[in-house]
Amino acid sequence: MNFKKILQNLFNIDTEKDRRGLTANDVLKNLEKDVVYQNRRKLRSKQINEMERNYKELSRPIIKDLKIIGTKIKRLEELSYSEKPTPANIVNVLLKWISISNDLTVLEFLVRPLMRTEEPYDGNVLIELFERPIHENLRWIIGDVIQASRPYGIDDWIIKAVKNPKYKKSKEMLLIALYKIARAQEAIPILISSFDQYPIHVTEALSEIGGKQEIAFLKSNRDNKKKPVKEKIDIAIEKIQQRIEKQITERP
Repeated sequence: MNFKKILQNLFNIDTEKDRRGLTANDVLKNLEKDVVYQNRRKLRSKQINEMERNYKELSRPIIKDLKIIGTKIKRLEELSYSEKPTPANIVNVLLKWISISNDLTVLEFLVRPLMRTEEPYDGNVLIELFERPIHENLRWIIGDVIQASRPYGIDDWIIKAVKNPKYKKSKEMLLIALYKIARAQEAIPILISSFDQYPIHVTEALSEIGGKQEIAFLKSNRDNKKKPVKEKIDIAIEKIQQRIEKQITERP
């Protein structure tokens, strides 16, 4: 979208003059004359260029390490956007650099490929990163990777993490990971206690490991919830019931 179109959308300016008597072309011409605005654009452009140079500089040794093991990429994000499984030799390189990197952009592109690992891997590097003073969005990504790839060695940690009040949005994915990693008798009480704050994610988790008691809990907490949560609860109840019925029919 070109700048003129952005202005039209932003200020609701069409080819006709707006209520101030200005067209998109008029606003664009005024901005081109606005010294403060132009200086701000130049500064922002300079910042973006500096960030890109910094990113390339930080990525260079990582890309070099990947090349040594036969993985040739031009930019680090190629691994993140690939749909291919991430083999163990690449995982080892990623974990090495996650442990020593500090740039949030670089870290995100190092973490995301772990979602598609071919083999189990040690999750302690992810734990260390999660507990750093990083942005909550990166924590959410780490949680998503944990629930998708299920690294080993983090069972005790994840139980403590989902109880930690300092973690907010990132806890959504940890609750999904919890039912996959912890034993059901440990996970279910924690999930129930987190329901009011994270109803959709808890409901999804309970649908996988819940039983008759969890059906009763979901039914008793359904009516006071908004439509998306109610729909999720209905699906979860049906899923649990089908699993219970299947277990009964499969008994010898």
